[in-house]
Amino acid sequence: MSEATRGSEPGEERQNGQEAGRQPPGAERESVAEPEVIDREAAAHRARESTEHVIRENRNFVADYLNSLSCALASMAETLAEEGRRESSGQVDRAARELGRASNRVRDESLIDLARETEERARAHPAVTFGGAALAGFALSRILKSSRSRESG
Repeated sequence: MSEATRGSEPGEERQNGQEAGRQPPGAERESVAEPEVIDREAAAHRARESTEHVIRENRNFVADYLNSLSCALASMAETLAEEGRRESSGQVDRAARELGRASNRVRDESLIDLARETEERARAHPAVTFGGAALAGFALSRILKSSRSRESG
């Protein structure tokens, strides 16, 4: 054995400056890192799928709720028209149609497009946005209250 392959203790051999059977310092980390990367990627993929599933479910719920509100407003518009309150009937009917369109858009369009358009409308019509936010908050509180009462009762 040459001096380069012999270790400091008898029977202990070195190869290229390393103990026999051991890998160079960086090689061990590489083999450990690969499964970690795969695990992280798999976890990220599962999280994305789960998030997309929740978004799809909630989108449908919101779209259905908006559609229900649209139908209720359309019915209210008919009642107002029958009572001779044409101006109020027209305004409520327009709101019903808008909610119907919003329902379809929530169901069909991408969230990024909806967010972008909502931001543009909010900047153009801040008072309407504030009123819509107040109405949405009221509707959400009603939904939450009704879901709690169904769970407890």
